[in-house]
Formats: sequence, structure tokens, C-alpha cells
Amino acid sequence: AFHFRRQQDFLPVVALCLYALTMSMSAACDHLFIDVGANSGDSLVRWFTQHNCYENCYERRPHCLPTNETCGKTGECTNANSTCFCHRQAKANRCGWEWPWWFPLGVRRRYCAEAFEPNPLLQNKLRHTANQLVSRGAHIKIHNGTALAGSDGFASFGLDLSHTFGSSLVLDKKTMGANRKPGRGVAVGENKVTVRTLDAVRYLRSLPHKHISLKLDVEGTEFTMVRDLLVSGVLCERVDNLWIEWHDGGRIDWRTMGLPLREDAVQRLYMWMIQSVQDHRIVTRADLSPHCRTFLGRWA
Repeated sequence: AFHFRRQQDFLPVVALCLYALTMSMSAACDHLFIDVGANSGDSLVRWFTQHNCYENCYERRPHCLPTNETCGKTGECTNANSTCFCHRQAKANRCGWEWPWWFPLGVRRRYCAEAFEPNPLLQNKLRHTANQLVSRGAHIKIHNGTALAGSDGFASFGLDLSHTFGSSLVLDKKTMGANRKPGRGVAVGENKVTVRTLDAVRYLRSLPHKHISLKLDVEGTEFTMVRDLLVSGVLCERVDNLWIEWHDGGRIDWRTMGLPLREDAVQRLYMWMIQSVQDHRIVTRADLSPHCRTFLGRWA
């Protein structure tokens, strides 16, 4: 037995034990969900607790299969699933429209998670949410005060003091106005802090996990980040599933460069690049390009 006279003698041993436990859990987990722009943890909750709409529907109607789901003109269709499952249907059934039919809750619960959130205003909420999920069996590591970016180091991070979720590394990005219209408020750079940045390419290459799923909600830096991940080859080599929330503008002068100005046009462009020329009506994983393992979905 060990006897400690002072509390400070005990703390290093506790830290060492916790580190060893964390490393052992990481080594035992070969599936990883990376939540970039975790906010207050809502996406972690969705990942670990929410049925996808197909399994939710199948319980009530066994003929409810991806090939049978159509929306017509009744609502907006999701691009996360290669066929239509309406947001309206998802809201009514309280299910996750963003999860493809072949990615049910039972599969997602086998994943560990790492969550990145640079916004200091959200740190306590994120940690509270993560702790609740951990108490229910999830394995989650939080990177508070850290942003995935193009290089390792430090950067200025603009704070959206009105709504928090608009905070960004893009300092001239405008917040929502008084009428809640995007881009009508002040620039986030008027209130900024310094955060740590982690090279996204290097980070993904360093991971030992066999299966990686990545969610990007990075308020305007997603365009250059996805470009870097594609050009480096790390996206197609390491990432099985990628969900992106697209934001207009970012650091790119779209009009001057003659690039598509609409979010859905950008989404279609990346869908084509990553998923090759497959028929959009075919929804099996086997139809992904043999040169790229990544499935691309939209996050909202």
C-alpha cells in the first residue's frame, strides 16, 4: 500500500493513472468520430443517441427502405442520404436525417469521439454535455480552446457575442443582424481571443484509428480545409464519412474568382469530386469511388 502525507504527493500519481487509462481506451477504440466545431455538444448528442430516419421508420413500416423514400415537393430533401428523406419527416419522427441508412445508431455507438471547440464561451456547456454522455458509456475527449486549421500554432478567433454559434477564425465574418438575417451584424473580429490551432492534415495522418468519421462546422474555413484535405490525399485515405455545414463566403472572394456563389452548388461540386460519377440514385456503400473511401453528407 502507498501512503501520501501531502495532497501534492498524490496528484502526480492520479494524473499518471488517468493518462494511462485514457491511452488504453484510445488504443482499444479503432472507430473515431471527430466533431470539429462541437459548439455546446449538440452534435455529440445526436451522434450517440439519435436513430437515423430509416431505422426509425422501419420499426413502424417494414417497407420503409431508402429506395422507397421520396419527398416530391413536400419538403427539402437531405443530401446526406443519397435518396430523399425530408426534413419535415425527420422533425415529425424526431430522427436524424443526416445519418445514411447504412449508419444506424448501433454502429455510431461503437465509436469514440474527439471534439474541438475554440470558443471559450462554450467550454463549460460542451464539457457538461460530454460528461453526461460519458456517464452513459461514451468515450469522449474534449479539445477546448483548439481549432483545426491549416497549420499548428496560434490564431485570432472572432467571437459572436450575440449568438455564439457564428464565432469564427474568419475575422471579417458578419454575425446575424437584429432581424436574425445572416451577415447583417458586426464582424466577429471586433471581439477576439487567441486560440491554439492544430494542422488538420497532420492530425488526421497521425491517428491510429481504422475508421474515422469527421464533421466540420467551422464557420467559413471549411472550403480551404477541405481543399487541403483533398489535395494532400488524407481525406480519401483516412476518412470514411464526412459531414459539412457550408457557410457562404469565408476567406474566398467567390465572385471575383468566378466560383459558384450558392451553397448547394459548392456541395454538388464536392459531392462529384469525392463520390466520382456514380448514379445519385444508388445508395450502397459499394458504389463509392474505388479511389476514395469518403462518403460526403451535409450537416445543418
